[in-house]
Parts: sequence; structure tokens; C-alpha cells
Amino acid sequence: MPKLIRIGQQSEGILDVTVGPLVELWGFGARGRITRAPEAFELAAIRDYVGVDKIALDGNSLRKLEPRVAVDLLHSLPKVMA
Repeated sequence: MPKLIRIGQQSEGILDVTVGPLVELWGFGARGRITRAPEAFELAAIRDYVGVDKIALDGNSLRKLEPRVAVDLLHSLPKVMA
């Protein structure tokens, strides 16, 4: 997890374990395709809980700095393990 957070910070969010809500909003997640692009207000609404700056490591524990943050390791781990 420390490596994932560091990569997220160094990549300025390109690899971000908290990006799930954004993926869903654009129609690439489990809910499927969208019929229109997200509105600016919809994108702004999730900005408060997407980003590696919303999580922190305390020793071996991951702490969410914002309660609505969701961490998705499924898509990130293969990139880090390679």
C-alpha cells in the first residue's frame, strides 16, 4: 500500500486507488455505460472523496481522511507487482 500511495502522488493521480467513483461516473465501472457525459457539478461533487490525498498510512493501517473514500486495489496491484 505505501508503494501505491507513493505512485499515486508521484503520478499526480494517474494511478489512483481512490478513482472508483470517477470511473463509475464516466460509465467504465460495474454500473455500465452512460448515456451522457457527466455534468460539471457531478464531477465537482465527487472531488471531495477522490484522490490519494484523501488517504494516509499510519504504520500498517490505512486511514481514510474522508469517510466516503473507496479504495480499489484490484486494478492497481498488477501494475505495482510488475
